Amino acid sequence: SSSLTNVDEHQGDIPMTTTVLTTLVSKSVSDCYNAETHGHDYIGKRSYSRSNYSCLLWFTKSTAHTFDEFPDGSLFEAKNYCRNPDNEIGGPWCYVNEGALNWEFCDIPLCGRYI
Repeated sequence: SSSLTNVDEHQGDIPMTTTVLTTLVSKSVSDCYNAETHGHDYIGKRSYSRSNYSCLLWFTKSTAHTFDEFPDGSLFEAKNYCRNPDNEIGGPWCYVNEGALNWEFCDIPLCGRYI
């Protein structure tokens, strides 16, 4: 968002008004994750891992697990989005199918950091 602010100044006997444009760049909640929760509540739609591998659906047999705590409410709603159902310290992650690699963290920034 942007805002305009008028700043009144005096230069000698001549009053001057300077308009300052301030622009704040912010990320939406879905573009970042909360460090305090390790992204356990991340609800973004990122569906690829740090190495750009496509995430697998959470409810397929190839991703057999016992996780049931998703901010989406269910495995089906979590689709193949990066999530952190086991509260992994490294943040949101997903299952991938790349040789011996079966899961990988997603490269999602922490909320509250300037970009």
